[in-house]
Amino acid sequence: LKRVNFASGDYRPQYDAALRKLGVDAAVIKAPSRAELGRFQEEDGYHLKSEYVRWVMPAHSLAEHERALGKHRGQFLKQLKASEGFKFGPPEPLTTEKYASWYPLYQEEIVQNKPGGKSNVGPNFVQERVEKGDIAAWYGLFYYDPAAPAIMVGGVIMKAWPERGMFVMGYAAYRPDFRKANPNVRNLAEILPLARKLGFKVVSFGQDTNFFGYDYTLGLMSNKAGHLLTPYPEDEVVLLKVLDTRKISSLQDKQGKNGGYFFFGIRRDSPLVERYLASKEAGEPKEAQELLGGGYFTPEILPAAGITVARHFKGNDPNPLRAPSGVEVVELPMAPPSSGN
Repeated sequence: LKRVNFASGDYRPQYDAALRKLGVDAAVIKAPSRAELGRFQEEDGYHLKSEYVRWVMPAHSLAEHERALGKHRGQFLKQLKASEGFKFGPPEPLTTEKYASWYPLYQEEIVQNKPGGKSNVGPNFVQERVEKGDIAAWYGLFYYDPAAPAIMVGGVIMKAWPERGMFVMGYAAYRPDFRKANPNVRNLAEILPLARKLGFKVVSFGQDTNFFGYDYTLGLMSNKAGHLLTPYPEDEVVLLKVLDTRKISSLQDKQGKNGGYFFFGIRRDSPLVERYLASKEAGEPKEAQELLGGGYFTPEILPAAGITVARHFKGNDPNPLRAPSGVEVVELPMAPPSSGN
């Protein structure tokens, strides 16, 4: 999406018409002030949100995870079985050799073949970690073709992150045929025991840009929700206004259906907002994760259900989304493409 970022105090609603004529899809007010939150309301299309969302879950045992899935346990086990034909793991310390085999997959499947794909890691990633002195924090889990065991078909690199109190599933890439085997389910089954062994109480499936339906598919959000991951606000707090939905409406599945768009907003009446405004008014607007409190899933942290509200602007696809349990989902029709929202 083409967007224009405004510093706090610079945006005016009368700019919208001109922005639409220039082909702008969304306007974003960075680090909004108390006055701007009072003036620009949700019902008028101004949505308070974080720029990213962090997906986390307790590092419980695999048996505990299966019990927590409830009626979805059978589907989880079926998906887990789908990966058994591939050679894999266990997770191992990241090496130059394994990374060199995985990196071309990442470039092809993530950077080149995905709309808007960009590279977050480079060819010298391992050497840079060695020089920085933190290579011991990095691990890899790799998968190979059963018919040609020397050929890597996918993998994920991971980080032990004691500063944040979590074990993070970071960058992943898989050949299309292997994606059908639900690698994230196998990843979870292999990563949970390692995280617990290393003493972590939280597992993260990384962070995503907090806008699904164009930046990321709605299916990615539903997939992570299906693993019982909890979304928490991450990084900068902003106000978002979608001006034009034409690009979003152009994305259709094979049945010609459009899912609309989805993001995780921040409840304006939550303690997180007052903490954010206090930090802004003190001259240093902090990032969302710094404002949450203690470690994830501890009594000290603000619970996700009290700060996060999922907002789904529906297209013409009647199928329901699988959204995270415990987080309210507000559904509204997507505005007509000619007018934006």
